[in-house]
Amino acid sequence: MNQEWDTSDNGRHIGVFASGLAVGALIGAAVALLFAPKTGAELRSQVTDSAKRFKRKAGDAYNGATEAANEMMNRGRRAYEAGREAYRSTRPSGDDKSAVEASRS
Repeated sequence: MNQEWDTSDNGRHIGVFASGLAVGALIGAAVALLFAPKTGAELRSQVTDSAKRFKRKAGDAYNGATEAANEMMNRGRRAYEAGREAYRSTRPSGDDKSAVEASRS
C-alpha cells in the first residue's frame, strides 16, 4: 500500500511520540537532579519548577494529540460522506430502478 496515503496509524504514532517525549523529559530531569549539587531548599524548588514545566508540556502535548486525532476523524468523516455521495450519484434513483428492471424483462 502506498505509504503516502496510508494514514490509518497516525493517531497511534502521535500517542507513542507524546509518551516517549514525556518519559524522556522525566528521565532527563531525574538525571539532572541527581548530578546537580544543591541544598535541600534549592532542590525542592527546582523539583517543583520542573514538575510545573513538565505538567504544562504534557498538557500541551496531550492537547496537540487530541487536536490531531479530531482532525483525522473529521477528515475520515468527510471522505466517507464524499464516497457515499459518489456512490449514490452512480446508482439509479427509485424511478430509474423500475425503468432499468422493466428494460431487462
